[in-house]
Amino acid sequence: KAAQVILDHDIQQPVQMLDEVATALTRAGMHDKAGDFYERLNELQRALDSYVRGNAFRKAVELARKCFPFRVVELQEHWG
Repeated sequence: KAAQVILDHDIQQPVQMLDEVATALTRAGMHDKAGDFYERLNELQRALDSYVRGNAFRKAVELARKCFPFRVVELQEHWG
C-alpha cells in the first residue's frame, strides 16, 4: 500500500525511503513495481533488471530504448 501511495502522489523524497520500498518490493517478488521505484531513483540498471525479473518486458524495452539501446533486441527476443 505504501508503494501505491508514493506512486499516486509522485513522492520523490526522501530517497532512502524510496530505496527501502524498492528493496521490500523486490523481496516480496513484486519486481515490476520495484523497477518503477528504481527508475524514479535513476538507478536505471537496477530498474531494467527488476523489470526483466518480473517479466515486465514492455517496461524493460521502453527503458532500454531510452538508456540501453544495445539491449533492445535481446529484450524483444526474450519477450517473444
